[in-house]
Amino acid sequence: MNPISTCVMNPHENPSSLSLVVSSVDILIQILSRLPIKILLQFKLVSKKWRSVISDPFFAREHCHQYPHPVNGLILHTNQPELEFVSLDGSSSSAAPFETLDFIQDPKGIRIDQSCNGLICCSSIRASFLERTYYVCNPFTKQFRSIVCGSQGKEKGFVGYSSVSLAYDPHSSPHYKVVCIWFTKQPEDSDTNADLQLEIYSSETATWKLYGDVFSAPRRSFLYKSGVFWKGSLHWIDPSIEGNSFYFNVDQELRMKMPDYRSVPKVEDRVMVKFFGECRGHLHLIVSPASLSSFEVLEMETDYTGWNVKYHVSPQELIILYPRPPDFDVLLVEEVESNSSKIVLLIQDKVFSYDIQDKSFKEIHRLAPGHSNQFGRSNFSFQYIQTLACV
Repeated sequence: MNPISTCVMNPHENPSSLSLVVSSVDILIQILSRLPIKILLQFKLVSKKWRSVISDPFFAREHCHQYPHPVNGLILHTNQPELEFVSLDGSSSSAAPFETLDFIQDPKGIRIDQSCNGLICCSSIRASFLERTYYVCNPFTKQFRSIVCGSQGKEKGFVGYSSVSLAYDPHSSPHYKVVCIWFTKQPEDSDTNADLQLEIYSSETATWKLYGDVFSAPRRSFLYKSGVFWKGSLHWIDPSIEGNSFYFNVDQELRMKMPDYRSVPKVEDRVMVKFFGECRGHLHLIVSPASLSSFEVLEMETDYTGWNVKYHVSPQELIILYPRPPDFDVLLVEEVESNSSKIVLLIQDKVFSYDIQDKSFKEIHRLAPGHSNQFGRSNFSFQYIQTLACV
């Protein structure tokens, strides 16, 4: 029986089919879990009982199993305070679900660091270590929780954040975990390595615990970004020649080395990560020099035996629009169906969806005036998925 099920029927009554549905929580869950999220938000107003059912974390998990949760679009964190929403189908009628995260009333402002199956990890912007706070929020329901702040880290003897990452799989649990990589001491300018410590937060217990011993890693920017969550683990790609890429299984609490992509022909010399992300159970990587004329999309094997070239992309039809090869950003490698995959590209102020199979493309969005990726962030695009997940 479902953890939230109860039955308030009087056994001496002979209820109608409608009253049976209304009174039996098990039946109600089976019906509601197959409805779109927007309708469920309206149904919360029907009664206190319905609101209680729909708000329960276990219902959110059941809804995830019964109702598809597609990527509704992309949230772009540009050089402007307002966020931009890109509808993947190019529909102009798709209104932006939100333009800011101002429901999180942080006086320093908010920036997005990572999205993970509908939840977002974000933090104070323009803040010092002691002032910076990290949050987990559900932008659809506007719920949020403060997870950690710099002053808490200082009390534990840490001197700064390396990164904070969110791990959430609604198919396995209604709860999430957060992995914080701390600096244990301030690196000197001459230091090539930094001493780091992992700490894990569980939303189920609302507690932190340290993982393992202090470890040393090169002082490179790859550890300053949130990890990419895939198959129960967070992943970090090191583009340097040393290839210190690793992944951390959050449930088994194991830190493991990732296969080096340089073993793949044609990419052994490339050092800049053009794209690293997950979509629909696939972990993809694009490394430069990747020109718009031709590049490879790598995919990690599910057993971590290595990377393979999944797609060779040569968007000639798109290149014709630009006499001089422009710089571009890869926003998403979208696995739509087994026979239809797309790459979402930002070229100057236009967002294109390029179909890898039939080599067609269409413009699906144009940035608002004054908006750009002028800071060159490689993680300024985030998947938006509507979810009822509680934080």
